[in-house]
Amino acid sequence: MENNISAKQTFLDGCKSGIPIAIGYVSIAVAFGLLAKSVGVPDQFTSDD
Repeated sequence: MENNISAKQTFLDGCKSGIPIAIGYVSIAVAFGLLAKSVGVPDQFTSDD
């Protein structure tokens, strides 16, 4: 039972450690999207519609 709790805690620690990386990816994605729109990249490359 203790091993299961340890594995869960290890997973949660990993998720907490990954939050700054996820925030970095989101900010770069938003910046790239805004840049693509501002230079006139066609919508078929920038939207899911």
